[in-house]
Amino acid sequence: MDKISPGHAYYLNLGEGSDHKHDCIEINQTIWVGFRNVPHELCVAQHWDEVRDLLKESHHGHLPTAASQRNQLRTFYEAGEEDLWTTFYKGWLYWCFAGKHITILSDNSRTRPAKCGWRNTDIRDNPLEARRLSGALLSVQGYRATLCKVHEFDYLVRKINGEVSPDEQAALQAREAFINAIEQMIHHLTWKDFELLIDLLFRQAGWQRLGQVGKTQKSLDLDLLSPIRNERYLVQVKARADKGTFEHFQRETSALEEYACYYFTVHRPGANLTKELETKMHKLWLPGDIARLTVQYGLAEWVIDKAK
Repeated sequence: MDKISPGHAYYLNLGEGSDHKHDCIEINQTIWVGFRNVPHELCVAQHWDEVRDLLKESHHGHLPTAASQRNQLRTFYEAGEEDLWTTFYKGWLYWCFAGKHITILSDNSRTRPAKCGWRNTDIRDNPLEARRLSGALLSVQGYRATLCKVHEFDYLVRKINGEVSPDEQAALQAREAFINAIEQMIHHLTWKDFELLIDLLFRQAGWQRLGQVGKTQKSLDLDLLSPIRNERYLVQVKARADKGTFEHFQRETSALEEYACYYFTVHRPGANLTKELETKMHKLWLPGDIARLTVQYGLAEWVIDKAK
């Protein structure tokens, strides 16, 4: 799908209490407004002062409310096909472009067709989950009137186009550089400190150590429990390992039935030990994976202190 370049962007509530979202998004593929007491003919003729006066009567002469509602209805009628419409539904951001034709429903509410339908993914089909969007954009959900302009226009368009902002790009690059630096420092850990780091990572993830299954000078097996899933996991910590070592670990553990999954973590892997060897039951943690988890679980300072 091509990048979008809308003229403006609007947020729609789609009904009192958003009660028309299901029909508009899942059934009819339309955008919707009410204003049932306003004749369609007045809007088509662009008699907006008369529309304002009519709305003023319905709001006991309160001019600001009438003017605001007039402007919202005018936007619905006059917004072009290049203008973007958005709403939030079931935890997702939905967006569409609307055709110009206006249909008057039996209750005198009105709709415009959503060209190509409503979408809750960006142009690359990545999901637009509300929980992953900025609070500034999400705050528009607090707007209780019919529709409003989206002030976070540039951010919204970037998200739909699957792009990142310069600030976000800089932050991502800085994080990758930090992870790479931590990986290099992990190489400088002693074997004892590496053992402890692996133990700390699983503890930070909420897992509990049931015991130490076995240990040699350069190898350690941990028996862990995930309290939430109530499942046991076996973790082998190796100082050095190659493809053959990992395949031997897979053969040894395949006959065991008491564990839900097996983790193989290695301090200094051989060149032929790669992530392609990993399976659903046998997870492989190489130094890059360990560095990423170290940053994620807040153990970077611990690694720096031990390796400096």
